[in-house]
Amino acid sequence: MRVLHPFRRAAAVVAACAVLALGVVALVASQSQPARAASVGEFTLTPGSGKLTDPQPFSGSLEIPGKCPDGGEPDFNWNSVLTMIVVKADGTEARVQEGITNQAPYTEATSTVSLAAADNPDVVFQSLSSVITGNGTYELRVRCVDNFSWSPAPDAVAPGDPYWSQKITVTGDDWVVGEGAKATNAALIASPPMPSPTRR
Repeated sequence: MRVLHPFRRAAAVVAACAVLALGVVALVASQSQPARAASVGEFTLTPGSGKLTDPQPFSGSLEIPGKCPDGGEPDFNWNSVLTMIVVKADGTEARVQEGITNQAPYTEATSTVSLAAADNPDVVFQSLSSVITGNGTYELRVRCVDNFSWSPAPDAVAPGDPYWSQKITVTGDDWVVGEGAKATNAALIASPPMPSPTRR
């Protein structure tokens, strides 16, 4: 667990307050505008299948096709922590894997990130079975969050609440990447050999 030096902690709090003030100004200026949250690309998830009841829902890797927002300070920024979110059937979001920090900072055009707990010391997760309640296609979202409270950047820093998206299809306890994909573990059964023709 990281503990900030008192001076650096104070600087981080001041930076957070400044950003919050910018966010309030942006909110007042755009309060009549509808929410503009939108995907800025599709992330890749490996492996592409799993179980809803797995304690850690995603333990392989993901690739994001872009960088996190610039801005902030070394001790307070939006480019060193990622959060994985599931959009539930009612349209609300549920965080299922937080504190993803492997390969941070995310300042390159593409980043490949390990999701293994051993590679993310502060990771927090819950099984997909706690937020997914039935068969169907669900959206996953990856967001850049601050390294102080794990919150998305305000509109003043990252307009439009950007995130990367992916779809999974759920059947029973199985999920697989893809919209409408077949999420079953079908076993291949070998056909018996054809009998040789008899000679007369």
